[in-house]
Amino acid sequence: MKAMMTLYALALPVVLGLVGLGCNTSGAPLEPPTPKVVVLQSLGSQATAKVGDAFVSSHNTAAIHVLALDEMGEGIYSLASAGHTGDGSGIIAMPAGWTLETPQVALGGCVMKPTNIYNMGNGYYRVSVMSSSSSGPCEWRKGEYVYTLQIDTQGYEGGTIGKIVVK
Repeated sequence: MKAMMTLYALALPVVLGLVGLGCNTSGAPLEPPTPKVVVLQSLGSQATAKVGDAFVSSHNTAAIHVLALDEMGEGIYSLASAGHTGDGSGIIAMPAGWTLETPQVALGGCVMKPTNIYNMGNGYYRVSVMSSSSSGPCEWRKGEYVYTLQIDTQGYEGGTIGKIVVK
C-alpha cells in the first residue's frame, strides 16, 4: 500500500507540471491562440455637431459608423452590448477592448470622446462623439477630426482610421 501512495505522489506533480507549463496531457506544447481578424470599416459623419457649439447633448454630436466583419464577411454583432450604451448626456467608457483616439483635430479643437454606442446588430455600430477637453465640453471647430478605432476583444483584433469634417 505504501508503494502505491508513493507512485501517486510522484505521478500527480508530473502531470500537473506538464499542463501547467503550457503542455497538453500528452506532453506536446500548446499552440498560442491565433487572434481572429475583424475587418473594420468606418465612416465619419458631422451628424448634429455644429461649429461653435460646446454643450453636452445628443443634439451636438458627430458619429462614427462602424461595420465589423469576420474573415468570412459575416457581421460580428457581439463586440459591444446589444442596443444603446450611454444616452448622449455625458462621456462614457468604450466597450472592453475598444480604443478610440483622435490623433488630429481641427485648429483649436479638442479630442473626441464617446457619449453613446449603439449596437444595431449584424456587425453595425454607431459611436456618437462629442468634442471634449480635460475640463469638459469643448467647442466644435471648423475642420477635420481624424480618429482611429482599435478593437481587441473576444479573440478579435482589427482597426480602422477615418475622419469627420465639421463645416
